[in-house]
Amino acid sequence: MNGNAYAYPVKDPDQHSDFLGLTKRELFAAMAVPGIAAAEPAADSDRIARWSVEVADALIVSLSK
Repeated sequence: MNGNAYAYPVKDPDQHSDFLGLTKRELFAAMAVPGIAAAEPAADSDRIARWSVEVADALIVSLSK
């Protein structure tokens, strides 16, 4: 599974790029933010962002097995 593939690819009507939207990695990281923020309310935004990306990467690795 490629984390840089688009999660919900939509063809760009203006042909500026092949597709528009978030990558799977970006989507998974964004989905992890609320849970991490709720579990660690004292964490600063940099730490939450870092942890969210780590969770996304771990999910991508796990799904690729």
